[in-house]
Amino acid sequence: MSALLPTVSANLQVNQQYESFFGIPGTRQFAAQVSGALNAPIYQGGVEYASIRQAKAATALGGRPHRTDTPGILGAPNYVR
Repeated sequence: MSALLPTVSANLQVNQQYESFFGIPGTRQFAAQVSGALNAPIYQGGVEYASIRQAKAATALGGRPHRTDTPGILGAPNYVR
């Protein structure tokens, strides 16, 4: 379910610089920059929803693998964990 939630990120950068002229203290510069981003999923294509449904089905079965309706390779049953 966490694949469907928005994510937040933040970045903080601090710089301090001293300048001197032949050992005589000069200027001091201080700069700070803060940035952030919020990413909210709009369309996921159904993959996340399918994995959530499979996880709920596995939980309902006690974590045991269960057979799906579609056959696997060469007609063998397809088991999902």
